[in-house]
Amino acid sequence: MTLYLEKEAVLLGSTSPYDYPGFSTEKELKVNNDHFDQELIYAEGAENIGITGEGCIDGQGRELALTIDSLHHTGELVDKHYNTYRKRPNTRPKLLFMRNCRKVELRKTNFRSGAAWGLSFSLCTDLTIDSLHVENRAYWNNDGIDISDCKDVRISNCFINSADDGICLKSHNRGAWNDRVSISNCHIISSASAIKFGTESLGGFKNVTIDNIRIKDTFRSAIAIESVDGAEIENVQVSNVHAVNTGNAIFIRLGHRSGE
Repeated sequence: MTLYLEKEAVLLGSTSPYDYPGFSTEKELKVNNDHFDQELIYAEGAENIGITGEGCIDGQGRELALTIDSLHHTGELVDKHYNTYRKRPNTRPKLLFMRNCRKVELRKTNFRSGAAWGLSFSLCTDLTIDSLHVENRAYWNNDGIDISDCKDVRISNCFINSADDGICLKSHNRGAWNDRVSISNCHIISSASAIKFGTESLGGFKNVTIDNIRIKDTFRSAIAIESVDGAEIENVQVSNVHAVNTGNAIFIRLGHRSGE
C-alpha cells in the first residue's frame, strides 16, 4: 500500500490532541523519556508500504503543541509527563511512526511542522528514505528523522531543517542494533546535532556509512557519536562531510548516564 500525494496536495494534521490515540508501550516510555507516544501517521507490522509524491504532510505542530500546553494548565487534559523544568508538554504527536515494518519506501514527499519528532522508525527492516524535504521546527525537541534498532536502512538525497537532531540513530532495546545503515547526499540544518548516534543507546550501532553530507547552522555538532547507555559501536565510516557554522565537528561521548 502506498500513500500518494500529488504536487501541492497537503495532508493536514488535527490541532486537537483528542484525535491522537497513544501507541507506545509502558516499557518504551520508560526508556524513551520524551513520551512522544502519539502520531499523525502510524504503521505496525506492515510490509511493502510507502509514501510518495511531491505533496506535503503538515502536522500543524505549533498550534497543536500550544493547545496541549493550554489544556494541561487548565486541568482539562493533564500531561503526567509534563516537563516542569522546561515548562512544556512531553506528550505530543510525532508526524510519523513505524514499528516492526518491512520493505518501507518514502520518496520525494514534504514533511513539516510536527508537534514532536518528525519521522520515527523502530525495529524496521529494509527501509528506504529518498529525496524527502523535512522542515520540523514548529516546537521543541523536533528531530528530523529518528532510526531505532533498524536494519538495512538507506537515507539519501534529503533536505532536513530541524529544531533538534537532524538524523538520529537510537537504540531503545538491549540486544538489538541499528545495522547496515547508509546516510548519503543529504543537506542538514539543526538546532542540535546534524547526525547523531544516541542519546538512547541500549543495544548498538554497527556497519554505518555516512558520506557526502552538507551541514550548516548547527548549534552542537556536525556528527555526534554517543553511547551513554552502554551500547556497542562498530564499523562506522564517515567521509566527505562539509560543515559551516557548527559547534563541534565530531563529538564523541561514551560511558553511562550519571547515576546509572
